[in-house]
Amino acid sequence: MPMETQTHLGVNLDVCPKCAGIWFDDGELRRIRKMGPDSLGALDDEVKPEIPDETQPESKRHCPNCDGPLYRYRYLYTSPIELDACRACGGCWVEDGELKKMQQFLGEEKGKPLTPEEMKRIAVAKLDMELEDRVARASSLTQLFQAFRMRVPWF
Repeated sequence: MPMETQTHLGVNLDVCPKCAGIWFDDGELRRIRKMGPDSLGALDDEVKPEIPDETQPESKRHCPNCDGPLYRYRYLYTSPIELDACRACGGCWVEDGELKKMQQFLGEEKGKPLTPEEMKRIAVAKLDMELEDRVARASSLTQLFQAFRMRVPWF
């Protein structure tokens, strides 16, 4: 279903009119969160689905910007909230009701010390992100050098 561009809290967001899911381009979710402790819940209240949520089987989602496959990840690594994101453009998909869950989780976790297991998961996730960045840079450099090799005759 085509997304609708809607302005909420001064940020242009892509919203699915049917299910009230929101696509956040890279950095937009951070901007909303910085607006205050109740900003996520307020946004969730503003965006409502056209039809009540019907339990639907899990589907393979694709990025509305580049049509690449989305991957699932846990919000802030330690929460039970799972979001979908695009590796290519950095956007993320948030389903109806998840913004309130995120806000609630942030309120509950504030000042709470991390368990050793949570610290391990965060460390592994950071290492995974660093590895993905290095692989992406290596791939880009390889493509660049291949392009130079094609254009410059070898003497």
